[in-house]
Amino acid sequence: MRCLICHGEATHITPERGGPDWVSIRCGACEDYDVTETAIRRLKALDLDGRRDALQKAKGFARPGVQPMITSACLVTGEGTSE
Repeated sequence: MRCLICHGEATHITPERGGPDWVSIRCGACEDYDVTETAIRRLKALDLDGRRDALQKAKGFARPGVQPMITSACLVTGEGTSE
């Protein structure tokens, strides 16, 4: 599979870690992160910088030692969109 952030090679690790409305991704460049189904749809509308910003926000929201989760709160409307 492809990473939702950088589009590099990634592994879908949801069976190991995911939940009913979110998935877990393992990417060599972006590291491990979770993303909600709603955020996945919105990430697709963002350019690379917008997707990276969302991941950085998720990392900032995460408690130490907890895998970051990209949610709608990590996505800024109107910035980083590809039009």
